[in-house]
Amino acid sequence: MNETKAVKEGRKRTLLFDLLLAASVIVVALSVFLFARIFRGDGEHTNVYLDGVLLPYYEGAYAEITQDGELYGRYALASDCELTPNGGDNVILIKDGKAYMKSATCPDVTCVNKHKDGEFKDGRTITCLPNRVRIEIIGALSEGENE
Repeated sequence: MNETKAVKEGRKRTLLFDLLLAASVIVVALSVFLFARIFRGDGEHTNVYLDGVLLPYYEGAYAEITQDGELYGRYALASDCELTPNGGDNVILIKDGKAYMKSATCPDVTCVNKHKDGEFKDGRTITCLPNRVRIEIIGALSEGENE
């Protein structure tokens, strides 16, 4: 069969457009996947501090600290640091993969003694009601639990 030059050019052009369309679909799919990995299901961007560096996406365990119901920050349990979310009324210590209330100015200091030697796992909270400071552990495994 003899094909004309115009028919051959048309087939090449169609093949090129098909390849460009396929590449575009792949790029869009990868972008959506990466966007979904960075922005969690609640649509909130998870910024976590690790050794003083703000990481835009962090998969390890971290402590989410709130003051007066507002997010103060998220801090990786893999780093050691001392925080004062309300100007020193509460001192939070993150050390050895755990978060504790080191000191508090509230009358009963229940928050200071909470969970120091107990079970430490995902969802565990330490709350200082008088000073309105809350620590929530996210992503931690309790002892004996495997990843």
